[in-house]
Amino acid sequence: MKHSTKLIATTLAAGGLLLASAGTASADTDQFLTDAGKAGFTNQDGNQALIKVGETICTAVTNGESADAIAHDLWHISQLSSLDMASTLVSISVKDLCPGEGPV
Repeated sequence: MKHSTKLIATTLAAGGLLLASAGTASADTDQFLTDAGKAGFTNQDGNQALIKVGETICTAVTNGESADAIAHDLWHISQLSSLDMASTLVSISVKDLCPGEGPV
C-alpha cells in the first residue's frame, strides 16, 4: 500500500512546524528514501518533496516538538491512512535525517 505525503510539507509549514532547514552532516537522504520506500511512502511531487517532508519533521523534533505530537498533526493534515503510518514516517525521518536526536 502506498502512502502519499503530497500535502504534508505545505500543511506543516502553514501550521508552524516548518521553522528552519534541518540539515545535519550525518543526514542520509539516500537511506531515508530507501527506508520510506520500503514502508510504502511516496510523494507525487517526487523524491525531493518527500525529503522535504522528512526534513520538516526533523526540524520540528530538533525544535522540541514531541514525536507523538508531530505524528498526530501529520496524520490529521495529510493523506496518511493511520496514526501508525504517521508515526512510522516520523521515526524514519528522525533516524535517517536527524540521527543526533536519537530514536523516537
